[in-house]
Amino acid sequence: MIDMQRVTCADFLAMTPSNAALTAAWLSGWFNQKMGYTTVDLKAYERNVQNVTKWCDSNPKEPLMSGLQRATSPK
Repeated sequence: MIDMQRVTCADFLAMTPSNAALTAAWLSGWFNQKMGYTTVDLKAYERNVQNVTKWCDSNPKEPLMSGLQRATSPK
């Protein structure tokens, strides 16, 4: 069991590729549901994962969910 509120960027970056992919997919689904989306935009998903990963590289102590909020917020 993982408390997603406690996962930091450093935790995410240290995950195996398969665990990072599962975590990113879970977070994407959670945020999309929260925003009321019922479709999947795979290009946006891929871009958001890249953006979160870049943000996490510079902010290893920050919660992962904060990075996803930043990546998915309107610019």
